[in-house]
Amino acid sequence: MLLLDNELNNYSDLSYQKISGEKFQIIDHKFQKEVVFNLKNTTTTSHLQKEKLHKEKLHEDLEKMNNYRYVSGHGYFLDGYSEVSITGFMEQENYHGLFEIGKTYSFGSYHFEIGSKSELFSFLTSYEDESKYDFYTLKLNGVSKDTFSLEIEKALFYIGSKFSEDIEQEYREFLYPRVIDFRTVGVTSELFNYTEINLNLDWGSPIVSNLSSFNQGESSDDYNFFAYYRFIETFFGTGNEENELIMLVESIDSKELLTFSKEHRLIQNNGTAKSLAKSLYQTRNNYIHHKLNKKRTFDPTFNLPVQALTKWKVITREIAIQLLNLHCGKK
Repeated sequence: MLLLDNELNNYSDLSYQKISGEKFQIIDHKFQKEVVFNLKNTTTTSHLQKEKLHKEKLHEDLEKMNNYRYVSGHGYFLDGYSEVSITGFMEQENYHGLFEIGKTYSFGSYHFEIGSKSELFSFLTSYEDESKYDFYTLKLNGVSKDTFSLEIEKALFYIGSKFSEDIEQEYREFLYPRVIDFRTVGVTSELFNYTEINLNLDWGSPIVSNLSSFNQGESSDDYNFFAYYRFIETFFGTGNEENELIMLVESIDSKELLTFSKEHRLIQNNGTAKSLAKSLYQTRNNYIHHKLNKKRTFDPTFNLPVQALTKWKVITREIAIQLLNLHCGKK
């Protein structure tokens, strides 16, 4: 079958088998997993008149014909097994802790390992994963379709607790194991056309005398958005914090910030300066108070991953610069 030969050409662990008519199955020989689908339902024709698999239709068909569920940007569940993208302390350069990549661990009735993504995972996610970066996946056995997201939480807790000595305390918030959106893997910093800082400032003003937070943001990691947020707080009045933030964001030129925020899905496509401020305030609360969604495993802002924080650092830096220019420049 030329179409499937071409689709599986780069996967040495995968093969396909015809069951009957248009019914086929793809087999991952290494992890002994297979999925059944109807080829007729999942085939499309490209502009070059070449047949290929339509991956979104494939997932729809897989969910109909298998005990299967796909979670965009994260991974899948299949017959008591789940594989999702993950990051944490075990990925750090020169890691020499006790946790072993590729080793099977057990707790309760569950068995898991963390290692390179399986070829079945790569095949199923290929239409979404354009990062071309390597990342690890958590492969968890003994889970159910209705509760696998909660069972993944148990595995994360087990790993984070059992190997807590491997996590440097000052970086625990960022190195604790967590599920990630693989569509943003490899993103460490963001390009943005920042407003130029006006150095014709009133250097004696109280706010200009409180630049330590701004300097911390400039000199720290790409995910440290909170340093700029603390600087923004120096412009607050005596009202409700969220309302103060909304008022400040609405007072600046937010056109490019809104475009950036919508492109990175931080706000809705019809979002305004007010909704950007509200989303930023919620992110700030998550960061400070760890207000986490009950379904946070597959929430793009789950545990405030570095990939999301890099975007918020861009936003808070631009807001901080504009407020500094607006309120502290010499009249």
